[in-house]
Amino acid sequence: MGSKKRGRRRITVTFPPEHPVWGYPPGERSARVRELVDAALGSVVVDRGIIEGIFGILKDIVGKLSALEEKVEKLSAMQEGSSGSKGNGGPKETKTFSGCN
Repeated sequence: MGSKKRGRRRITVTFPPEHPVWGYPPGERSARVRELVDAALGSVVVDRGIIEGIFGILKDIVGKLSALEEKVEKLSAMQEGSSGSKGNGGPKETKTFSGCN
């Protein structure tokens, strides 16, 4: 067996007469089918990579949203605490002041 046999292997594929591959000129069909198969197999690999990337990004987004939610809760608590000491005062402040008088 020559080096040509070791480098490539042959596969036979049949297509129905109405298949688009028959629209390519003879002599170009094999190369075109090989390109299409390579593209199809490559897109499967790319799609898996894209999906894994999307999951990673979503995981990061969820983490950042959780951190933002914690910060908003802390800021809300601080705002509620500070708004009670300003103006009319809140129920907690009123009880504290009335108990001190």
